[in-house]
Amino acid sequence: MGGTVCAVERSDGIVVRSRDEWGTREELERAITWWTSRNMRAASPGGLLLQAARDWYRPLAWTRYGWAWKALAGGWEEAQVRGAIVGPHKVLDMRRAYRWALTIEPFPDRQTMRVARRWCPDIAGLHLVDVDPWPGAPWPLRDGGRVLVETPCDIERYGMPVVREWVEGVTWHQTVVTAGLADVLDDINVPALYRCYWGLWVANTPTVCTFRSGKETKLRPYGADAVRAHLILQRVRRKLGSLSAVHRYVDAVIVPSSQNVPTGDQAGDWRLVREYPDGVNIRWPGHYGPLTGPPDKQAGIPKERTA
Repeated sequence: MGGTVCAVERSDGIVVRSRDEWGTREELERAITWWTSRNMRAASPGGLLLQAARDWYRPLAWTRYGWAWKALAGGWEEAQVRGAIVGPHKVLDMRRAYRWALTIEPFPDRQTMRVARRWCPDIAGLHLVDVDPWPGAPWPLRDGGRVLVETPCDIERYGMPVVREWVEGVTWHQTVVTAGLADVLDDINVPALYRCYWGLWVANTPTVCTFRSGKETKLRPYGADAVRAHLILQRVRRKLGSLSAVHRYVDAVIVPSSQNVPTGDQAGDWRLVREYPDGVNIRWPGHYGPLTGPPDKQAGIPKERTA
C-alpha cells in the first residue's frame, strides 16, 4: 500500500504502537521502568516529556515566537563540493549533539522576554531580518536573505551583517539554566528523548478538534516555542561551521583525513564514523559514499545549492 503502520487498534479497544520511535527493546524497557515507578503513562517519547518536564513545555504567547516560523531552518544540509573528491577523507559526527546544545548556553528567561520594536544588535534577543550574504557565518546566515539572528551572540562571532530590513523580534534581559530538563533526560537515559525533546518546541501542526455540530477548531501544539527550537539548532550548526568541511549534514561533517580533529566520548565531542582512503563521492547533502560502488548514506533532499 506504500504506507507505514504506526499504530493498530485491537478489538478490545487497546491501541498498540510500534516501539521504533523509542529505539531498541532495552531502551523502551528502561523508559517503562522509569515512568511506571512514577505513576506515569506514555505512548511516545514526547508524551513522556510533557509529563516528566512539564515546566519546560508551558504554552507561550504567540507574539513571543510565532513570527520566528517565517525563517526557522531545519538541520544543516550543505555540500560545498559535489561529485568525486579524490584523496583520503573521513566522516565525523557529534555525540549526542542536541543534548550538548541544551546546556552549552543558557536559555532566555520567558518572564523577561519582550517584543522588540527595532533592530537591537547590542541587546540579547532573536530577530527576523533580511541580510546580505554573511561570509564566515554558518548556514543559513551565510547565504543571506530572511534569517533569524541571535544578538549579540552571532554578531560577536561573525561580525556585523548588512541588514537590509528588520522585520520582527524579541529581546530578553535574563537567562535561565537548563539543568533541570537535562537532568530528566539523563535520568531516563534513552537516546530517543535526546533527539525529541526540542521537537516539541518546533512542532507546528495544529490539533484539529471537531465538535458534534461539525465545527472545527485548530489548537496550536502544546509547548511550541520556535525561539528555543532555533537556539538548539543554531548551536549545533555553529559547531559544524567551526570545521573546514566539504559536506555538512545535521550533525555530521566530511573533512580531509589530514585535518586533525580531536575526538572524545562526551556529549558534543566529535566521533569518527567512517574513513574513505581513496576519496569520497558526494551527490547531494546527506548522500555520500566511496568513489566507486553504492553510497553509504542516502538521505537529504537533492536540491540545487550554490557553495
